[in-house]
Formats: sequence, C-alpha cells, structure tokens
Amino acid sequence: MNLIVKDIDRVKNTLEKLHKSKKLFFALFFDERPVHKKYFSDDQISILKATNLISIKQNYISANYRVIKLQNNNNSAFIVTDKVSYKKLDQVMPLHPENQFIVDDMKIKADDEVLEIGVGSGVNVIFSIMSGAKKVTALDINKRTFEFTKFNAALNLSKQDQNKINLILNKKSSLENIFDSVKNKKFDYIVTNPPFEPTPPKSKYLLNSASGIYGLDVIEAILKKTKQHLKNAGYLQMVTFSPGNQKEPFMLKEMLNKYLGAGIIHLNKIGMKYVDFTKRFIDLGYDKEKVDLMNLQAKKDKVTHLYLSMVQYNNQMEDVKIKTSTKIYKNWDIPIYSDVPMGFKPKKSKLKLD
Repeated sequence: MNLIVKDIDRVKNTLEKLHKSKKLFFALFFDERPVHKKYFSDDQISILKATNLISIKQNYISANYRVIKLQNNNNSAFIVTDKVSYKKLDQVMPLHPENQFIVDDMKIKADDEVLEIGVGSGVNVIFSIMSGAKKVTALDINKRTFEFTKFNAALNLSKQDQNKINLILNKKSSLENIFDSVKNKKFDYIVTNPPFEPTPPKSKYLLNSASGIYGLDVIEAILKKTKQHLKNAGYLQMVTFSPGNQKEPFMLKEMLNKYLGAGIIHLNKIGMKYVDFTKRFIDLGYDKEKVDLMNLQAKKDKVTHLYLSMVQYNNQMEDVKIKTSTKIYKNWDIPIYSDVPMGFKPKKSKLKLD
C-alpha cells in the first residue's frame, strides 16, 4: 500500500488537530492498535484514508504507517515512516532519539549545498531545507525511502522548497560505491544518519541498520572519502552508535584519527552494554551461534559498551575530542515513543481514550 499525496494541506491540518489530542494520536500511530471510528470526524477519516495513512475495518481505524511530530528550537515537521512492527529488509526506519539528536545539533547555514547519505524518511532533508539549505542531494539504496521522502516533503515544504531536493538511488550497494553518484562533487555540509547497528555476521538484516558486528562498516566507508566531498570550509555531521569500553568509544575515536585527523564526538550521557544490545537478535530469531560470535569477538577486542554519538568535523579542527552532550537522549536504542525495538509488535497499551 503506497502513500498518496492528495489534499496535502488538509492532511496536515487533520494531523495537527489529532496531535492536540495526545492520547488519540498516540493510540492510533504509536500503539499500533485499532481505534473505534467514533473518535474521529467523517472528514478526518476521509482525508487520512485517501492518502492511505489509515485503513478501516468493521468500524475500527488502524494506522498503516507511523506518524510523529519532530521539532527543534526553530522548526517542526510531521514525519511518516513504517511502523515499528514492519519486518521487511526495506523498512523505512521509525524515528529514533538519534533523529532528534541530529536536528537539535544541525548547523546548516543559508544557501548551503547539502549532501545526505541515507535519506530514510527524508527527515534530515526536510530540516536541512527548513534551516536554509539551497539544495539537498540525498542518496539511498532503498527505493522505498523516496516514496516516504516525497510524501513528507509535500507534507512539510512548499513546492518551491520541494524542488530543492535531488534524490539519487545508489544502484550499487557496496561500501566502495557510496559516493559514486556524486563523484567529483563537493558540498558545504554532509549530514548522515547511516546504518550503524552491530549486526550478526553473514545475516540479512534491515538495509537501514546493518553495518558489521560493531556497526562501523558504513561509518568507515563514509569517513574514508569525507574530505574528498567537502568544500574547504565544509562541515560533516554524523550520528552513530559507537563501540568502546566503559570509559570512551575508542573505536570511533581511532577511526576519526585515521581518516580525518580531527573531529568532535558528542557523547550521549547514557550508554549500554554491548551484550545487552545483541540479545535482541536472538529474540528476532537470528542464529544464536552468530550472536555468540559477535560477543566473543567483542570480548577479544575489549568492547564492552555502546554509545549514541554525534560526530562533527571541519578542517579548522586540530585533533579528536570527546565531549558529553548537553542534552540526554533516553532509550536511544528504540524508536521514539516505543517500548520495543524495530521488528517487534508494541506491547499491549493500557491507554484509555474515554
């Protein structure tokens, strides 16, 4: 079922009205449970159904997608994604605290030409343009992301601003080819929320997340060529999980030193144990032996913890520094307003509408 851009201004107004009723909005779009149509006007039902945001069965309305209102100090946007329970590899990721981390820290200036690697729902594209970007070139290997990005752009941007977006499908998905479609091009700003989840070896996992046993395979591929694609005063902003020990994310620190020679790692104050993260793969049905191999290798490499981190870089920086983020991002390993990780059905809610 595809999203349909239709009567988009009325769709946004409807979402705004529903969002004011927090319980109703939460029940429909976050709980993934049917809600009786008595709570909605006929007009609201008609508008949302026409876009395929909802379905109706026996007087009950169910959301086909997840919708969240994300905002920073300057802008806000409704962002449509797949539901948390969506299990196919081409999932368009529900928004996580990492998305909030990015928009909170975005430093795009007026007339910047921006490159985004891993477009997903289009959230970074939208906030980049809202921040003043002149043009955003966005790359992804998952063609479903473009459907969501176009819908979300129509929902939040003027037609003039939508024309500033250039979506490019990377047909080759190897790590060496990430920048091929923008070969010889340089940008004022690179923003990326790439795949960075530690992943069982030789396993099929979500395109938006799989990145080797430490979650660093795609990160390394991007850092290798970052300097080639930044203008002289250009800026890199990257959010990622970062493996390390209880003291610091030493693997990411070593990688920044190797490829950029400088940078700032803004560390979320809350970390988690590596083995606690890998447990979810067993619950998702992945081979326990592969998960055990991940944990064994981590033990050999003295990796005990994972952190949510924001990387910043420009050529004015002289060395690699680690700073603690001023804002704490809680439950950063699961979607915003969720009680379970991706691929799981949300737990039965006790939320009452009456």
